[in-house]
Amino acid sequence: MNLQNEITAVMNAIKPRIANTPEQLLLMVCQKLGISTADIKGSKRTQDLVEARIVATQLIRNNTTLKDAEIADVLNRERTTVYYYLDMFEVVKRQKTGAQKIKLVNEIDVRLCEI
Repeated sequence: MNLQNEITAVMNAIKPRIANTPEQLLLMVCQKLGISTADIKGSKRTQDLVEARIVATQLIRNNTTLKDAEIADVLNRERTTVYYYLDMFEVVKRQKTGAQKIKLVNEIDVRLCEI
């Protein structure tokens, strides 16, 4: 194991897991984007809500140990939809409005690392 991997392992071990619950991550996304958790878990398929779900899915995937089916439960979606959201993350990243939302993921990830 090289030094960088050891540092990463130590940082992950001391990083608090309280802020990494899926519900708290979902709430952080909703607050940043100005939408409600009911909307993000709801059935509407407007572009802003779908992009928010994509961001939330990626953020939950990056910061928890949840399996895809568990992420689907958090978002009130099917497991296959979570697969789609994870694939779409790269597509959304290249879009103008999507790039702003991807920046949000990075900001939240950085904030979690500082906690």
